This record gives sequence, structure tokens and C-alpha cells, in this order.
Amino acid sequence: MSIWYALTPLDTLFFRGSEPMEAGQLTSETLFPPPVSVLQGAFRTEVLRQKKISYAAYKKGENIPTSVLEAIGQCGEAAPFVFTGVLIKRGERIYAPAPSAWFVDLSEKPKKGVDFHGAEIMHPQYLEMNNPLAMRVSCGTAPLVAAQHEALSLAGYWVEISLLSLLPKKLGSDDVVLASELFDLEHCTGIALDANRKVKEGQIYSSTHIRLQDGVQILVGIDRDLGLEPQGILRLGGEQRVCAYVHCSAPKLPNGEGRYYTTLTPLALTSEVLEKVICAAKLQILAGWDLSIGFHKPTTTWLPAGSIVTQAINKSCIPFIVSK
Repeated sequence: MSIWYALTPLDTLFFRGSEPMEAGQLTSETLFPPPVSVLQGAFRTEVLRQKKISYAAYKKGENIPTSVLEAIGQCGEAAPFVFTGVLIKRGERIYAPAPSAWFVDLSEKPKKGVDFHGAEIMHPQYLEMNNPLAMRVSCGTAPLVAAQHEALSLAGYWVEISLLSLLPKKLGSDDVVLASELFDLEHCTGIALDANRKVKEGQIYSSTHIRLQDGVQILVGIDRDLGLEPQGILRLGGEQRVCAYVHCSAPKLPNGEGRYYTTLTPLALTSEVLEKVICAAKLQILAGWDLSIGFHKPTTTWLPAGSIVTQAINKSCIPFIVSK
């Protein structure tokens, strides 16, 4: 059973990939939702704060209760808990990352979610290895779709969560939302700091921040109880963006086994995962700062949420319905 929390940022959010920030240049690409690694760090830090454990003591492993170590793991090691989903709540509706193997045939690219109204969802034909086109792919099956105008993948969009338990024929007016309907972009300028956290003379940085629109929350599911209070404050990322959280009821999601699976969070791309991928959007490359060693994290490549795989890689994978 997953534990779910609703997150409400109190200010803007800013998360970037592995691109360097150059003085005087605008960093335009902002990651949304927050990367899994950012959420893991925020929840681990909040557990320590609520248990009144200093980071210095946690790093040294001094007198840390066993229950805390079982919940969040040792400092510098991978977190033992898994995020089972990162969803969006907009008003009373909950949205999930759209499966990348859902397509629509449209003559123009939609500018709003309502533009998908009435569009028929197209499901690929999965050709086996001995297909007449003699196509070979790593996962063994090749997903192909034919369209009259343009086959637009729903990868990168958000779909009403109930659609994941169905095999929808056509989309309603509120079934799909675009990123632009969830948040606004703000260009922010800040000072540059040196290694001692002092201002660098003559250097400023500009970046693009995200501000969630009214009524929009981020929902995150965790595969275990970390021992947190029902509500509190998280601080996300290196910029310590303040975000209120509150325990909430779990959304209804498909479960069990399936021929294929779709992911509700990004997946770290390893060689073992790669051979199980059928359909995915553009890969994400992330780095970051490792607080435990005071140095950069190694660069990692991630499959975006909504990717289609042949096996349940982790607990964020849910059955993907391809036919009735």
C-alpha cells in the first residue's frame, strides 16, 4: 500500500538537468514535475528534521534510530523507498503522465487540452519479430501507427487518471491537459556565488522558474510509511524551494499483471531496462550535487514517465491496457 501526499509549492520551482548555467545566459529549460532524486532528498531531509537529527550526525551515523535508517537508508546510499507515482491534481481531477503509446490523428498541434475533445485514441499495432517488414527492435515488438494527418503521441501530456483503467475510444473536453494549463513560466535573475557562498562581482544568472496555477497540486506516492507527520514542509532542490505537504487518500490505479506496463515516474535507464522499452519520449539527462561527498553526482539518463515497457521495472509501473 502506497502512502500519498499532496504537495503545494509556496513559491516558484526551478529544477534543471545536466546543462551548465553560464553567466549572462538564460536557462530556459525547467524540469517538471520535480525529478525523483529531488523528491527523495526532500523527504529524507524532512524525516531527519522531524526526528530532530542533525545532518552531521546522520552523515557520521551517530546514534541514528534503526527505524529511521530502515525508512530512509544510510547517508550516501540509495534511498530504500520507491516513489510509486508522481501525479497532478487540478481542481477535483487527478491527471497522470499520458502513455507514450497513445496517439491521436490531428491536422494541427493542440494549443489547449480542450482541443483534444472528440479525438480518437489510436493504439499501435505491435509487430512481432517475424513481421513482414523485417523490422528488428530491442524489445522484440515494433509499435506502428498509421494516421491520415499526423500521428501525435500523447507523451508529455497529462491525462485524466480514470482513462488508465479503461480503453478509451475518444477523449473528452477535460481528459487531457497541457503543461501550460498547469503552470506559468517566470524569468528570474539572481546573483552568482563562489565556493564560500559569497557574491561574485559582475556575475548574474537568469533562469526560468515554474509557478503552479491556482488549484494545482503535485501528488506523490511512496511505497512505505516514512514516519512523517500528516502534514508539514518540504524543501525541494538545491534552492530549497518551500513546499507544503499533506497526507491524502490514494488515487485509484490499475494493478495486477499485464502484457505491457506504463510508468508513473521516470525510470533510470540501464542496459537491463533498455531492452524492455517499447515506446518512450525523449530521454532526460540529470546530474546534481551530492551533499554527502560535497561533489557532483554522476550524470544519469532517465526514461520519462509515461514510457511503455514489457515488465514492471519497479512499483511505479502499472498495467497498460492495449486491447479488450
